[in-house]
Amino acid sequence: MENNKEISQGCLYIVSLPIGNTGDITQRARDILGSVDIILAEDTRKARDWFSRAGISFSGSIQSSHSHNEENTSIRFSALAKTENSRIAIVTDAGTPGISDPGNKVVRKFYEEKIPVIPIPGVSALGTILSMSPFPAAPSVFLGFLSPKSARRKNQLQDYEDFSGSLVIYESRHRVLSLLTDVLALWGDMDVFIGRDMTKTHEEYFSGRISAAMALFAQPRGEFTLVLYKPRRRGKIEKKVYCNANSSDNNGNQTKRG
Repeated sequence: MENNKEISQGCLYIVSLPIGNTGDITQRARDILGSVDIILAEDTRKARDWFSRAGISFSGSIQSSHSHNEENTSIRFSALAKTENSRIAIVTDAGTPGISDPGNKVVRKFYEEKIPVIPIPGVSALGTILSMSPFPAAPSVFLGFLSPKSARRKNQLQDYEDFSGSLVIYESRHRVLSLLTDVLALWGDMDVFIGRDMTKTHEEYFSGRISAAMALFAQPRGEFTLVLYKPRRRGKIEKKVYCNANSSDNNGNQTKRG
């Protein structure tokens, strides 16, 4: 049953923005962003530029909410929602708030204050890469951004030594080759699926072995999302249960989010 009625009391909307193609925004997201009292944005300048390019008119206030001020932001704006019935939306630079981006602390505070939290779903790199990966999407574990330091990154990967399934990782162009080098050293020339600048004009996809990926992206540009596939080992009984991700840049986000 379709329900387009939005609530009038104070609340928090978690609004997904496109990860590349402006046309991927939903009509409901447009409506919400154009009608709320306050928008919390990871980068206010980028948010204003994006709204302008997308043709979204907004007369309210755009406030900063990022990883360095999220604690104070959560307290301040949950209070406004509670005492002044402010309708607030939170966005990040791209994709869905809280998935390897700021947002989780704000969401948690609104729940603690018993203020309605409403999802406005849309695009995330996680859901996008799993939907087009040649590997099974279940089981899968979302690791987000791993440590920039090789030794720490290898330790994080080794936590999934006995895991069978898809591991999803985000990485920048500056460290993607280092990540692939570490994976090759740990698990050999395994299968990987890579999306570079997904949904953007020059998007690129690769499916094959780690060594071939390193050759293809020898001079990497853009943003990378990787799926490492670890097939089940014959005769091996797995003892570990993986419930959520453990990474430096996400907040224990589970793979069911999209």
